[in-house]
Amino acid sequence: MTRPTAVVTGAARGIGAAVVEALVRDGFDVVAVDRDQDGLRRFTGTANVRAVTADATDATAMAGVVGAGPIAALVNNAAAYRRGALHESSAEDWQATLAGVLKPVEAATRAVLPAMLRSRSGSIVNVASVNGLVGNPGHAAYTAAKGAVHALTRQLAVEYGPHGIRVNSVSPGLVLPEGEDGPDDAVDRALLVEPYPLGRVGRPDDVAEAVAFLAGSRSAFVTGVDLPVDGGLVVTSPAAVVSTGLRAAWHRPPLHYRDDPRRQEDT
Repeated sequence: MTRPTAVVTGAARGIGAAVVEALVRDGFDVVAVDRDQDGLRRFTGTANVRAVTADATDATAMAGVVGAGPIAALVNNAAAYRRGALHESSAEDWQATLAGVLKPVEAATRAVLPAMLRSRSGSIVNVASVNGLVGNPGHAAYTAAKGAVHALTRQLAVEYGPHGIRVNSVSPGLVLPEGEDGPDDAVDRALLVEPYPLGRVGRPDDVAEAVAFLAGSRSAFVTGVDLPVDGGLVVTSPAAVVSTGLRAAWHRPPLHYRDDPRRQEDT
């Protein structure tokens, strides 16, 4: 039996690499796309994976990668952005982030649609972010762009549902790269997980399993949805993180801050 083909952008590391591995386990042949040629070497000799060095923002390059298809699934994971509050970032930073987040989604989706329309089937999964759902200091353009990914996901689901094409997104919380445990400082490392009811931040595999579910036949009647993969971050009240009383109900001890001159003056 022929294995279906999936295309994964931003595949050289982190979430993208984990998605490639998950899809292979689920029975896909995977075209792993990234502009990082060195990073793609991780797939050298890996069965059912074809690594292609290409820029996912380049529509012509992506059309060449996809060819005539057929393509069963596309995972839009590639993204590049610049941080900064709106007043601290330039118009160039803003445009670069919008392009770096949205253009890969547009270019890769445009490339796979002809084949999916011919077969009247296909699944597209966009890797968005909790930053498209809630604000985060210093991420003005990134939050705007990921919010647009959410909106585009819904639009594409409505547009192409009648053609048998499903479009969904996942919104990861903080995901640490492979082999990283977070900040070196133990206090900072402990504070990092405080907003997460599950008591830890994410791993690439956490997101990859959700993507694989949405990409495959197990989610055959699911389209137009966003699945937060965030350990409960976006549904948690900020008061549960900082209030001594609510933390007690949450079975967590009171937070203790580092020495802060402002707090010393208050006392």
